[in-house]
Amino acid sequence: AGFLALGLAGRTAGPQEYWWSFFPGMCLLGLGMAITVVPLTTAVMGSVDQSNAGVASGVNNAVSRAAGVLAVAVLGAVALSSFAGNLAGAADTLGLDATQRAALLAQAPQLGAAQVPAGLPPDQVDAVDAAIGDAFVATFRLLGIIAAALAWAGAVCAGVMLRANK
Repeated sequence: AGFLALGLAGRTAGPQEYWWSFFPGMCLLGLGMAITVVPLTTAVMGSVDQSNAGVASGVNNAVSRAAGVLAVAVLGAVALSSFAGNLAGAADTLGLDATQRAALLAQAPQLGAAQVPAGLPPDQVDAVDAAIGDAFVATFRLLGIIAAALAWAGAVCAGVMLRANK
């Protein structure tokens, strides 16, 4: 629910909107982590003999770290691809010449830190800046929805496996 709430948050008018846009999602995410991580660790540690507690703890931590690294790598690649695609789509509607378009798209690996290319006419600067922001928000939303879907899929798998073991 926390990932989904973060995925639904959109572009805000400033920091004052944090409390209504991102804070609820962060609270739900924190609550979800609190009610899943501690019982998971307890279940892992409780399922082994006391003499193997060190090995169980090491395996639990290694799997957790590996999953985090894998998630960052995969979702990072998705983010880059999504942002570049969204930015390219927006660039097609901005009326940029080929050089300006190429300069904008070269900024795609920077994600939200992408800069408006130098030398644009003043009337295009705001439109390009808005396109960069919109592409970042669309990418952030996509990642939030993917993370929510993966979390729910994990919960369903855990539920099915727990029922199968009874």
